[in-house]
Amino acid sequence: MFRMNLPAENHAPRKTSEDLDPGPPPIQFRLKTLLATMMLAAILFAVLSRVGGVWAAIVIWVSLLVAGHVLGNALGSRATAYVSGRRRRDEAPPIPAGQPVDARGAAAPTTTLGTNGALGMRLAMIVAGGGVCGSIIGTSLVWIHNDRTLAWPALGLAAFSSAIIGAFLCFLAASCLQVTAKAWRAAERHSTKQ
Repeated sequence: MFRMNLPAENHAPRKTSEDLDPGPPPIQFRLKTLLATMMLAAILFAVLSRVGGVWAAIVIWVSLLVAGHVLGNALGSRATAYVSGRRRRDEAPPIPAGQPVDARGAAAPTTTLGTNGALGMRLAMIVAGGGVCGSIIGTSLVWIHNDRTLAWPALGLAAFSSAIIGAFLCFLAASCLQVTAKAWRAAERHSTKQ
């Protein structure tokens, strides 16, 4: 006779809820979303066929920034909804009697990046220095480009607009570095506490 030997269930490793969790559902979209995306791509290609050189690079760069922001927002929203749904399904952790628990504060403690703060005198000095350097460099370039013949109002306008551009670029760079340094220090403090 033919006999089939089945493995004993007690020898097989037990599956936990983490092993059985299939993860978030696949990304789905509606036909309306697909058509809107195709329309935006067609508009982008039409604009790129009309402009050239530097403007095409600017249009592509801005489009990539917007698309990355929208995609990151959509993926983050899906991940947050999935995690909160899993927490509802799983057992609730025991809460000590008599003590209110701030789950958000325990899971993700607030750092100094979560509040508004002053920019500081150092950043203001860097922005002012960038404005002065931008004004000097921009005015010199405009003056040289126009064969060293410009009226005083044109030089004043070139100096003012170059100062604004230089100050803005220095503000972007300095504030990005400042926030990155604060985030790095906060992450180091949080990692040493654990």
